[in-house]
Amino acid sequence: MSSSKAPADPRAAQWTDDGKSITFLGDKWDFEKKLGSGRFASVYSLKCSNNSAKQKIAAKVTTLAGISSWARAQLGEELAIWRTLNHPNVVRLHGHLTDATRHVLLLELARGGELFERIVSMSFFSEQLAARQISEVLSALDYLHSFGVLHRDLKPENLLLESEEDDARVKVADFGASKLVISTGAKTPCGSLGYAAPEQLRGLKFAQDVSFVPTYDKEVDLWSVGVIT
Repeated sequence: MSSSKAPADPRAAQWTDDGKSITFLGDKWDFEKKLGSGRFASVYSLKCSNNSAKQKIAAKVTTLAGISSWARAQLGEELAIWRTLNHPNVVRLHGHLTDATRHVLLLELARGGELFERIVSMSFFSEQLAARQISEVLSALDYLHSFGVLHRDLKPENLLLESEEDDARVKVADFGASKLVISTGAKTPCGSLGYAAPEQLRGLKFAQDVSFVPTYDKEVDLWSVGVIT
């Protein structure tokens, strides 16, 4: 009789022996192509090699070498937050794995890509379409804020489209800068300058001044939505 046991965490995945694929819930997932990359993380599409009927998923792979202790802690917070979320306008987390060199999030694949790319490619956005998409973002935010989650980096690049259709649903993604707060607000300077609220910008400006500790709450996300609108 085998002594092996299923992982205690049902969302935990494993690398295959060659380190080029991932096994998750009894299926093998092969890396297909790179969808985008940043300084430490890259996003790939994955296909199920043993069941072609299964929809593709995405993998956000963060290289751990060279990142700060704060960034490592933030990876843990991002995972903890994403595991609690279940909303039609939020990208779903399927699974995760971490080893000595890489941190991987297995995510719902939004086939329509970034809202930013859609904005650039379209010559005209009707008020009706813009209003519907912003209402979906606000629905997601209302859900996040009800759990005390601040996104802190909302921008069109972090809003994904469920499909390539014109009426595709918008999904909030990338919780790498997110914070779970109860009543004290957030303090760490972060966010994208073009979409950051004034209190976030003040935090970035005075980040080296230990005597200046700004706090901010859900209003910073609403400011970002205003800029996106």
